[in-house]
Amino acid sequence: MAQDEAAIRAALARYCRGIDRGDPVLIASAYWPEAEDHHGVFDGNAHEFARWIVPHLAKEYTLTQHLLGQSLIQMSGPDAAAVETYFSSRHGHARNGVRMVEMVSGRYIDRFARRAGEWRIADRLLIVDFVFDVPHPKSIVEDIPGSIFGCRGQEDASYGLFTAQQG
Repeated sequence: MAQDEAAIRAALARYCRGIDRGDPVLIASAYWPEAEDHHGVFDGNAHEFARWIVPHLAKEYTLTQHLLGQSLIQMSGPDAAAVETYFSSRHGHARNGVRMVEMVSGRYIDRFARRAGEWRIADRLLIVDFVFDVPHPKSIVEDIPGSIFGCRGQEDASYGLFTAQQG
């Protein structure tokens, strides 16, 4: 059971990393090919969602960051699980020339399935509990030489770590 829960949490983490790094292949890897995602702004096949969400986020936001909270994982047979995971996300954007951060918190309601020993999302419903926008003043860290900031795509410093471990 602990291995199953770890594999489910790994799929959730892959999804969030894929969203934040703008990596549709990584996003899709968290879902089975026929999986559905009911995400509010998108309702349909999860692999189509993975291809759609990356340019959508790039158009709307300068950067995103998703943080996962607790997951309630209830096994419903040897190859199925019901999973509720709390999340908090931040989305940087500008409104009328003012830097803003949209903060969202909610829950992913997922039906997971295991096939050939691998756990992936078979169906997802996004529930939003809170949304608010706050001004984002310049950070003192922005003036520190050598600070490394996250970015979308393979230019993000984390890709060097994971690529090196795969080789």
